[in-house]
Amino acid sequence: MTVTGQAIRTDSAPRIEKVPESIWSALPRDLKDRFLSEYRQGLREAGESLRLDPVNEIIEKWWRRAVLANHRLSAETMDVVHRLRAGEEVDTVPADLDELRRRT
Repeated sequence: MTVTGQAIRTDSAPRIEKVPESIWSALPRDLKDRFLSEYRQGLREAGESLRLDPVNEIIEKWWRRAVLANHRLSAETMDVVHRLRAGEEVDTVPADLDELRRRT
């Protein structure tokens, strides 16, 4: 997997805590119901299994979505995105996606 050679830059956005109410507040309106549905399902599973893993996984997944929904990519990064979508060649570097995920 490769990513562009340029750093992805974002404009500043509010910090979102990894708690359900903060995540829900930060999500766009069209995703709020899906989050609540998955979160409630995770709570039911946790209640049956006595393990919090399902809830923690849902919190992590939706926290990432909320963070991304609240960051605007810089004009420079958006230019690269548009170029890639248009099929243009863009300088890339190898990237370990698992390592990048661990850093966030």
